Amino acid sequence: RGTWLDPRDFCTKLLTHPGITVKEYHPIERLGDISEPCVVLCNAEDAARLAPEHALKIGRSAGQISHIPPAQIQQTPRCLYSHQGYALAVAGELIIGATYDHTDFSGDVTITNHQQNYAHTSTALPDLLGTPDFTLWQGRTSFRATTPSRMPYLGKLAPGRYINAGHGSR
Repeated sequence: RGTWLDPRDFCTKLLTHPGITVKEYHPIERLGDISEPCVVLCNAEDAARLAPEHALKIGRSAGQISHIPPAQIQQTPRCLYSHQGYALAVAGELIIGATYDHTDFSGDVTITNHQQNYAHTSTALPDLLGTPDFTLWQGRTSFRATTPSRMPYLGKLAPGRYINAGHGSR
């Protein structure tokens, strides 16, 4: 019964809500430095730095997705497939992913990571992809905030102070 959503669209809708105030370029060092009556930390791995008294353990991993050219798709999936990675058709395009890298934070899109995405997808869904030409593949590398249990930190930290971080791949 799972689904997916467009994070950019979802965040845009949240940030235009009349009950939410966005303060950009307002550097703070600790959660206690904020005078607002209600604050939600939703700033990925940086949440741990802002609330050191809560001993949050938030790590970082890089994940590359691969955009597959239509000529290399044998079968277009009709739904989101989740396996060791995932496969998703969006607007006529096939996206597969995503890698987990805890050492390379360059943000580079690499053929090695395309090969890893291909290997995971072709193992789980052998009829989906044709013969790959990785030089034609596009992609994007982004970063995840992760927790030791792989479950996000979500809830109340103190009166008027909340957290929503560490979602990793979830």
